[in-house]
Amino acid sequence: MKPMDFTHLLPLFAQGLAYVCLAFVFLLITKKIADIRTVDIDDDHEIVENSNLAIGLRRAGLFLACAIAMTGSLAGDTFNFTTDITVVGVDCLLVLVCLFACRKINDAVMLAHINNDAHAKNNNAAVGLAELGMYIATGFILNGAFTGPDPNLFHGMASALVFFVIGQAALLGLGLLYELTTPFSIRDEIEKANPAAGVTLAGVLIAYGIILRSSIAGASGGWIFDLVSFVLYSLYGIVILFVFNKLVVWLVLPRADLTTEVVRDRNVAGVLLAKSVLIALSLITAAVM
Repeated sequence: MKPMDFTHLLPLFAQGLAYVCLAFVFLLITKKIADIRTVDIDDDHEIVENSNLAIGLRRAGLFLACAIAMTGSLAGDTFNFTTDITVVGVDCLLVLVCLFACRKINDAVMLAHINNDAHAKNNNAAVGLAELGMYIATGFILNGAFTGPDPNLFHGMASALVFFVIGQAALLGLGLLYELTTPFSIRDEIEKANPAAGVTLAGVLIAYGIILRSSIAGASGGWIFDLVSFVLYSLYGIVILFVFNKLVVWLVLPRADLTTEVVRDRNVAGVLLAKSVLIALSLITAAVM
């Protein structure tokens, strides 16, 4: 019997290890920048010594978003190892810029009247959850922007930036619409450190980010076609999410009222279940879009 030869796998293993090392460096740089950004808060001390859940959640969202976005770049066209790892490295830097810009947008608009850093330091988990949701939703949008063939590196970067901007606008629009159509104020409940409200907002944002990602990913049909498609999918996503949101509450919390569960009972378990099903439905919706 001819002996099996697996030596051809060694270069693949080596290349895979190189990408993992790049990802580790990328996450390390992300942590250092985040530490500098919140220089008044010792995040490591808050997490390790004070068991600060809010700080842990916002950091977890940031790291997960980095990985989600990076996998989009890894799924793109391949040329040769040197070119590929250079493109991924440049994309990682762009991801950093976009995610920290997302953080500023979240502070200024999504939770406009809330001092996120102060609330996070006081262990307001609702704020941490809201930031986690915004980060992960943005990670999915960037993943879609990086997925698919690009004629050159600069076109890919321009595409990622454009879809990041309009994706943020879509997320903020959804957040505003959800605030206006919900019987209670999501923002006020988050400011009151209501974790159920944080789960509610995070779940909706992540579900929407998944749907938006599917509208961006793939080969470009030209700027006009891509932008029109994104707008149509954005509107479709909002409609389908609001319909799903009603159906999910009826399905998993049949004898409950969402306002009561969030505002009066602060029922994290019930809301987490409902939003998990909403995210599951958004994954299926995105797969068939």
